[in-house]
Amino acid sequence: MGGSNAKSYYLNASGKKLNGNSYTLAYPYKNGYALVKNGTKWAIVDTNGNSKVKIKFKREPSFVNGIAKVDIGSWKKPNYVYIDETGAIIEKK
Repeated sequence: MGGSNAKSYYLNASGKKLNGNSYTLAYPYKNGYALVKNGTKWAIVDTNGNSKVKIKFKREPSFVNGIAKVDIGSWKKPNYVYIDETGAIIEKK
């Protein structure tokens, strides 16, 4: 990973950007997916920078045994779901 001007991005083995995306915050890849933050929203992306699912999270997901509870609703009407490490919804609450 690399970064400049408060932006993070991923590098390949040659030191070149892995994809054209940059993020406010980016975590290391695990099993081909990474947790990233852009502005105030969190997402899970693959090594091409594509979001596996179209949902974005307001807060950083905290994974336990590969599962996290996230809010995909609005501030006035929360909507909690459980996701796996790829960002796929596995259970609605």
